[in-house]
Amino acid sequence: MTRKKKEYPWTDKPAGKIASAILKVQKMTSDLMSNKLNKLSAQRLKLVLLVFCLCWSGLSIYFIAFDKKRTTRVEKIRTIHQPNEQNEYRIDSETIDKIHKYKQYMDSIREPIRPSLLDSMNTLELIYLQQQK
Repeated sequence: MTRKKKEYPWTDKPAGKIASAILKVQKMTSDLMSNKLNKLSAQRLKLVLLVFCLCWSGLSIYFIAFDKKRTTRVEKIRTIHQPNEQNEYRIDSETIDKIHKYKQYMDSIREPIRPSLLDSMNTLELIYLQQQK
């Protein structure tokens, strides 16, 4: 059984408005820069480009090399406690009943259970059966 993809037509209008607003701002910025830079001579344009590159590369070097506050810190991995005995995990019959009811419900509506969830439920059932021995 295939699922139909849900479509929400009302989400297209706000997205379109946002996209058109962004494009308008980009066009205005582009026109402004184009008007300002067209008035400059080739030599002045090269000088502006050189100053721009020097400023931004200097800032990049500063942030990469010298700004210690902003560098990411590597945290130590904490050990995970793993029980030596299975008695630490006590699964009661109520939990197993809930698992069985959930499986029956998902089967009745003909929906698959996510594989990772199904694995977890099977593991809980296995632990419960081992406790019963």
